Amino acid sequence: VSELRGAGANPHVIPLGLETILTPTELRQYHELISKKIPVLVLMGGADIHPSLYGEKIKGAVDPILQRDKVELSLIRTYINGEKGFLTGFCRGHQFAAVAQGLTLIQDIPRDPRFKDGVKHTYSAEMANDQGNRNAYHDIKISRDSLLFEATGKEVIRVNSRHHQAVEGQSN
Repeated sequence: VSELRGAGANPHVIPLGLETILTPTELRQYHELISKKIPVLVLMGGADIHPSLYGEKIKGAVDPILQRDKVELSLIRTYINGEKGFLTGFCRGHQFAAVAQGLTLIQDIPRDPRFKDGVKHTYSAEMANDQGNRNAYHDIKISRDSLLFEATGKEVIRVNSRHHQAVEGQSN
């Protein structure tokens, strides 16, 4: 928050747990107010998203909190449906934005047979920040028609991977 303020932004942190003190009607009204007043919604990291929200059973997701996820999904969908601003996410936030738009997640990359001989991802912050650890860094291919290609001018870049989940890329 301090870095955003230092860059000239006026960030507002949306507290978790409002569903415990607001009625469902008040919570919906609060989400509608956010979608009208806040020009950029930035979704941050956190726990795994409950697979039931993208039509699956738990088969690799770690400690999802369904009630929290339902509330956040409501906020994200209200924001998207309001078409009033810009939505972006980091880590869980990126995954949640995808789920809110009908995509599914790979619940556990190491368990997925498509990745058994491929890139290994790490769950450890220490390993992810160790460039000597080949399990934490890998190359990604960037589509030439993407904003990332426009920003970097590169078709391949090296990234660190600290996630055990990923966006599936298929609508449920």
